[in-house]
Amino acid sequence: MSAPSFTLPDGYSGPVNTNPADDESMIAIYGYTPWLSANSAAVACFAALLGVHLAWMIKYKRTRIFQFLLVLACAMELVGYIFRTMSSKNPFIVIRFVLNYFFIVCAPIFVSAAIYLGLAKLLPGLPPRSSPLGAKALIGVFVAIDTVTILTQIVGAALIGSGYSAQADGRKPAIEPEDANRILLAGLSVQSAASVLFIFILVRVIVRGSRAASGVRTALYLLLASDLLIVLRTLFRLAESAEGTFSGVSANQGLFVALEMIPVIVAVALWAFVPLGRSMVIEADGEREWNGRDKA
Repeated sequence: MSAPSFTLPDGYSGPVNTNPADDESMIAIYGYTPWLSANSAAVACFAALLGVHLAWMIKYKRTRIFQFLLVLACAMELVGYIFRTMSSKNPFIVIRFVLNYFFIVCAPIFVSAAIYLGLAKLLPGLPPRSSPLGAKALIGVFVAIDTVTILTQIVGAALIGSGYSAQADGRKPAIEPEDANRILLAGLSVQSAASVLFIFILVRVIVRGSRAASGVRTALYLLLASDLLIVLRTLFRLAESAEGTFSGVSANQGLFVALEMIPVIVAVALWAFVPLGRSMVIEADGEREWNGRDKA
């Protein structure tokens, strides 16, 4: 009996599964077979970082929410890369791709939320009006934007995956992949614009807080470095989506490793080596308190 005929999506050059099982697609929605070595390394890195940030969360009471957000991000990245590693054995199992994509796309929102919270925690120790937004407004505005845009990206990505899978299996998708990609692109575009705006705010705070305590300045520079890494990752996703699914960018696994995997690992690792709690906690009146000024 001959294998069923099907039409490959435009631009697709990845592996083909001519006899898929019930839980498989005829194409690898990744566009390639994920590398076992790189993804195993990511699993090891995020597992180690999860342990370190969990330890900092327990040790530093005043930064527990900040550390919890990083713990959550590490846990989600860990789960995502576990499914991606499993896909290196069989890239056609759809649920593995969906879960990998969901966790890896969602995880950076918690890194960003930690960055917003970190800046909000630092503001009381900085000169008045260092930031155009107060601490609560800063967190509320940017977390709300990130949440909406990430959810938009997840919906778009899920529709792209199901659409191409349906086409490859000879079925008509509910939404054409090209239309689903526009949804994904819209979410990424708004998120990228918001990220650039936050960088401007953060740079303004750094300039106006140049006379703050050394611990505060160190934390501000780390916030900027980690945020730039997350923005780099977001711009990669934007370029990937703008070119279209199975384009040269999205089908290049080396770019994924260099511009998605590594930036997030480094952004989280910065706070593992220099935890916010260590930079900001001082002794005052016998208690641990936040204070942005050098102790006299």
